[in-house]
Amino acid sequence: MELYTRIMTFTFRSFLAYPLEVVAYVLKYFTKVIFLIAFWNVTLGSTNLFTQKELIAYFLLATSISDITMADSGNLGRTLRRSIRSGGINQILIKPMNAIFYMYSETLGQIGTKIILAILSLLVALTINPPTTPLSALLFIFFLINSFCISFAYNLFEGSLALNITEVNGIKNAMHHISRLLSGQIVPLTFFSEHLRNLLLVTPVPYLAFVPISILTIKTIDSNTLAQILIAIFWSITLNLLVLSYWRTSLKKYDAAGN
Repeated sequence: MELYTRIMTFTFRSFLAYPLEVVAYVLKYFTKVIFLIAFWNVTLGSTNLFTQKELIAYFLLATSISDITMADSGNLGRTLRRSIRSGGINQILIKPMNAIFYMYSETLGQIGTKIILAILSLLVALTINPPTTPLSALLFIFFLINSFCISFAYNLFEGSLALNITEVNGIKNAMHHISRLLSGQIVPLTFFSEHLRNLLLVTPVPYLAFVPISILTIKTIDSNTLAQILIAIFWSITLNLLVLSYWRTSLKKYDAAGN
């Protein structure tokens, strides 16, 4: 663990050596949040779906959760693809270390500024619109961890594709657009029809952002909440088992090819 911590710290310090990069990260982060809030504030008009406070809190939470878990831009997947394309993964595989942990640590260092901003944004959002009950706060933590697990599988699958496919940009872009739209990062699923929303809640995508945010308003665990908990656990375990198996199988083929 100490090795991976050092990798993360070194990468983060290297990034801080370029102040303009840090400034660009900060501007990009706030521009995205402000645009989403302004757009939906105008779009909603006089509807009663969201108050202005709830709208601000929602998009602060959606942005911060997706950045912390890497569900938005697939940072870990990008690190994996870059390492595979450049051949850098060969140097990692011959060393006595876990390749996934190594590249995850490197990724955390690269996006350290983004994660710090996301954590601050998360705290601000929870201050503006706090959980309604201690139960909702505990469930929020549970679904946040679950979102991390699903996003990890999502990122690892995206990176693993590069072991089998030469050009994955098309698939990657499709995955990103679908996840941003259907997870609630850009469009709250509250605006979807009830039938479509219930259908989506059976899939893992809404658990990346919408479900952790919506759970903040519950007061008791009813049948719907219990179903969401079970679905979340199912996808978290199933996706990671499948993707880890795909990663190992792909890595064996990669080694067998002599790369």
